[in-house]
Amino acid sequence: MATHPLPQLPFASRSILASTDYAEAEALINSNLNEQRSVRPSRARAQADIQITLQALSEIKLFGAHWGDAVTVRSSPLACWHGICACSQAIGATW
Repeated sequence: MATHPLPQLPFASRSILASTDYAEAEALINSNLNEQRSVRPSRARAQADIQITLQALSEIKLFGAHWGDAVTVRSSPLACWHGICACSQAIGATW
């Protein structure tokens, strides 16, 4: 279980994961999408404090995520459009 209080995330009342396990977070995200994502810490000895929230609408799923440390997200070629909005700090993605 994550060790810190839930940060100010979109959809905070709809928390679907609190963990320190990157593999668990990756599996949860992939189970909600039609594309595959891999999530890895960006540095050695990263401190994971993962919080993920979800608002599922009829044709779209909106996630809020806090990782606790920098992560690298890789994805397969996308079948549909997706966007990421940084609520704090910065986002780096690799395709």
